[in-house]
Formats: sequence, C-alpha cells, structure tokens
Amino acid sequence: MEDVSHSEDQDPSRRQLLKKGMLVGLGTAGLVIASAALTAGVAQAGATSIQYGWRYCANCHSLYWGNNPGTCAAVLLSPHKPYSSTSYGIATAVSSTSGFQYPWSYCSACSCLYYGPDISASHCAAAPSTALPPSDGTNPHTAGNTTYYLSYGAQNPSGTQPGWRFCGYCKELFWGAAIAASACPVSYNFANSANPAHSPVDEGPGGPVADETDYNPYIE
Repeated sequence: MEDVSHSEDQDPSRRQLLKKGMLVGLGTAGLVIASAALTAGVAQAGATSIQYGWRYCANCHSLYWGNNPGTCAAVLLSPHKPYSSTSYGIATAVSSTSGFQYPWSYCSACSCLYYGPDISASHCAAAPSTALPPSDGTNPHTAGNTTYYLSYGAQNPSGTQPGWRFCGYCKELFWGAAIAASACPVSYNFANSANPAHSPVDEGPGGPVADETDYNPYIE
C-alpha cells in the first residue's frame, strides 16, 4: 500500500502544529502562521484521564486506534495506515463535561472513533452490507465498551489539535483539511471500489450548532 501524498493543510502532524508550546491554526490555504491563527493553549480543567495511542490514517483520513489497524474505507478490506508517529489522545474521564461532547465510542470492527448515539445510522468499513444489491453499502459500527469525551469548539485547550470534523454519513471523526482526499464507507461500492468523501456536519452536544465545529483530540 503506497503512502498518500499530503499538502501542508492535509498534514495534521504535531511538528506542524506546535511551535514554542503554542498551537498553530490550519487553514484551507495551508499552514497559516499569523497572530490570528497562533493561539495559546487554554487549560482544559475537565479531563482527568486521557487515552493515547490513537492514529491518523493516511488513506481514509479518519482517527483510529493504533493498537488495532482495523479496516480502512479507502482501500477495500485493508488495514488503516498511520500517516506519522503522532499519537493522539481522547479523554476517558472528566471532572466536568463542560467543553466536551460525549459519548463517543470505539468501533471494534473498523477501529475508528465514532459518535455513539448515532450508531444505528452509522457506517463501518468492516461491515459490508448483505442487502440487495450486494455490492453496495455498509452496516453500522460495532460498539466498544469505553465512553470517550471529545473536546470541541473554538477554545483549543492546551495540548489539543483543532481542525477535526464529524462526518454526517459514517459518524466518524476525520481530519477536516483533507476532506477532498478522504474516504467514507457510507455507500462503498465493492464492485468498482468507488467511495465518497466524508461529509462535515455541524454537531454539538444535543444536536447541530450554529457554526462548523472543531473537534480537538489531544496530541502526545
């Protein structure tokens, strides 16, 4: 499996986002280093336990659990491929839910992070549909046992990376700047290996919010 080429705005690696301990905003035109985009981290008081080891897939551009390569929607029934050695973290316990959306969940089949309450409408790359026609579509994710709390909004807590998005089709978390090159399992055609890109949806606690929401996983 060959690596996917990335422009600066598609690369969510730590070295491009951290400079002298501060977070750098990523724009659609590339890496923007300016006073408006350089934001000092704001303390995230709520997280009391963070699980690191999540990875960014170079092919489908979703976040997946690094200890299980799972299944990638971009390459039929093949495992995810880490773009870099960057380890991402998601809170598993918080002292306050303010600034967090939950419950996010781990899919034990494809290994991606998805929004738990939407499981019945979700789509998993590891679960091809058996409905007619048999070549099209995927079934929902398989729920894991852990509840995850995902930081969201423009606050950009210290040690996190903004710019991640919620896909309204598969319900997974994906890297927003790479949407054009992304792969979503919502209507994968297994006959001709065609698949759509992710679709960003504004989503906050309790439903849609007024503007496009940044999700902010931690980076190690």
